[in-house]
Amino acid sequence: MNIVYDSYGIADDEALIFIHGWSCNRQLWAFQSPIYESRRSILIDLPGHGDSDSPHIDYNVELFARAVGKVVEQENLKRVILIAHSLGGPIATMFLRLFGSTSSTRAVENAVVVAGIIYVDSFLHLPESYLNAEERRSLGQARLNDEKFIADINTLFTSDTSEDIRETVLRTMLATPKHVRAVAVTSMTQPHALGYNEVYEQIPAINIIAPNCAPVDRHWFHHLPLLKVKKMTGVSHWLFLEKPEEFNQEVENFWRNISPSSNQVTSKLGSP
Repeated sequence: MNIVYDSYGIADDEALIFIHGWSCNRQLWAFQSPIYESRRSILIDLPGHGDSDSPHIDYNVELFARAVGKVVEQENLKRVILIAHSLGGPIATMFLRLFGSTSSTRAVENAVVVAGIIYVDSFLHLPESYLNAEERRSLGQARLNDEKFIADINTLFTSDTSEDIRETVLRTMLATPKHVRAVAVTSMTQPHALGYNEVYEQIPAINIIAPNCAPVDRHWFHHLPLLKVKKMTGVSHWLFLEKPEEFNQEVENFWRNISPSSNQVTSKLGSP
């Protein structure tokens, strides 16, 4: 399967990896250009999304995470920071489980050092994973209907969301093939539950959330003890589009705090 991605910056073994959400694509990160044009970054179109191939297959969290892994391998990256919106969050967590190492010595052969994860209005567990098989089948059928699909998307905006952002998001999500948008969150292939002993105590993480985001509960903090939560105000699920300068600065602050080379960077991110 052909996976399309954009690569920015001088070839290096460390990069920021941008992972979009359900039925979205890499183009929605346009306002984050001050970030990815200033340092090594990869913007991925997940399988079935954007310009990547969209065969009629079972789209699930592990498939998406393995696609990210293929890109990381192809780019010969050894250390990554994952920036993951919405569904991208569980994908980032799955990437960590499948490929991640917290040690700079990379004790596990071919493991990638996950230096940190920036969750963007995301969740630890896919909400649809709590549905039974019949409920998932019913939801999958509903997601094939454009009218119902648009109604679902509209719940992710607030009254303050601009028409330009609404149109951009709707256009992007409607461009995703129907079979992909239906299966991606209602797949019968559910991720293995996080084991109680899967504790990533060395992984810096932050969840940058909108006011209406589901509460970050104790399960988050059990598995990611270093997790911090930043709540932005006056934004919807699309906070990185609505207040990009504030969002970009949060990303910059996170990167500076964990990057061994951050003290070499002196310029502040500007407006998009």
